[in-house]
Amino acid sequence: MKKWHKFLLFAFLCCGVTAVDGVARAQNSMNAQNAPSAQNHQINHTPDQLEQMVRQDCGSCHGLTFKGGLGAPLLPENLRDYSVADLTTIILEGLPGTAMPPWQAIISAKDASWMARYLKNGESN
Repeated sequence: MKKWHKFLLFAFLCCGVTAVDGVARAQNSMNAQNAPSAQNHQINHTPDQLEQMVRQDCGSCHGLTFKGGLGAPLLPENLRDYSVADLTTIILEGLPGTAMPPWQAIISAKDASWMARYLKNGESN
C-alpha cells in the first residue's frame, strides 16, 4: 500500500470515529436535556428577554424575518390555523420527527404562552 493511501485510510478512519463519537455525544446530551432533573430550573423571563429569545432562537431556524428557513414560516398569516394553546404546546414539547426541539427544560409554560401570543398576534402581553 502506498504511503498516501495509508494516510487517506487513517484520515477516513479518524473522521469516522470522530463523527460517530460526535453523534453519540449529541444524543446523550439531548437525552440528558429531556430527562427530568432538579437542575432544569424554569424561570419566568421578562418580555424583553422573551422577545430576544424569539428573535434569536426561533429566528435561527425559522428565519430572522420569520419567513421560514429550516423551520416553517412563523408569520401571523402562517399561524392563523393554530390556537395560542396549540403553539404553546409545540414550543414546550417540540414536534417529534422534525427539527423542532422541545423547550420545556428552558422556559416555563407562561413564557411559552407569551411567545405563542407574540408570534401569532404580534402582541407582547
